[in-house]
Amino acid sequence: MNWKPYLRLLRVPNWRGYFLMASFGFLIAKGFLFSFKDIIIFYAIILLFLAFGFSVNDCFDTKEDEYKKDSVNPIVKKEIIFKKALFLSILLGILGLTLSAVFGLKVLLFSLAGVLLSFFYSAPPLRTKSRPLIDLISHGLFAGAFLFFCPF
Repeated sequence: MNWKPYLRLLRVPNWRGYFLMASFGFLIAKGFLFSFKDIIIFYAIILLFLAFGFSVNDCFDTKEDEYKKDSVNPIVKKEIIFKKALFLSILLGILGLTLSAVFGLKVLLFSLAGVLLSFFYSAPPLRTKSRPLIDLISHGLFAGAFLFFCPF
C-alpha cells in the first residue's frame, strides 16, 4: 500500500503557521511548566487536529480542486478514493478528541467545538467556507483562536 497520497492529504507543509500559533499560546499559558507527558499529549492533539482539518478540507474541496491544473489533492488525482480519505480524516479527529479527554471534560468539549467548526467549514450542508462572513468567523475560530487558546 502506498502511504504517500495519504500523507499528502494531511498537507503537513501547510501546518507551520498554525503550529506556531499553538506554540505561542502554549508559551503564554506557561505550558512549559506542564509535565513532559502533558506537553507531548498537547502537541499530539494539535498535530491530529491540523491533520484532520486539512484532510477533511481536501475531501470536500474536490470540485474546486478539479479545476486547478496544479492541484495536489490526492482525491482529485485519483490516488485515494473519497471514502478512505474521509475515514482517515474522521479517525484523526476522533483520536484528537480521545487524547483531549485526558485533560478533562472542559478540554474535550472545547476540542469538540473546534473539530465541528473545522468539519463544517468544508462539509456540506453548512460548508461555512462558501459564506463570506461566516467563513471569516469560523476559520478565525478553529484555525486561530482554538489553536491559540487550546493550552489555556
